[in-house]
Amino acid sequence: MGYTVLMTMKSLTIRLPEDVYNESRRIAHNRQESMNILVRQALEAVAREEKEKELFDAFGLIGDDPDTDISFAEAMQWEAINNE
Repeated sequence: MGYTVLMTMKSLTIRLPEDVYNESRRIAHNRQESMNILVRQALEAVAREEKEKELFDAFGLIGDDPDTDISFAEAMQWEAINNE
């Protein structure tokens, strides 16, 4: 039995330079996607990259502590970065 997760959606109004808007429309059209989907995917990618950087930095802080055995964390870090 599958479960559906209901996600609350928020609206966002953005202002783009005309050239960025036109290029975005072209990309969305070529992908047969809406601008909404294109922008959401781009923001999701930025958020994912930021989270990966934060995890990498956090593991780096642990690794800088000479009293910390990080061998267990290396495998977890690799999994976290590559788990999509």
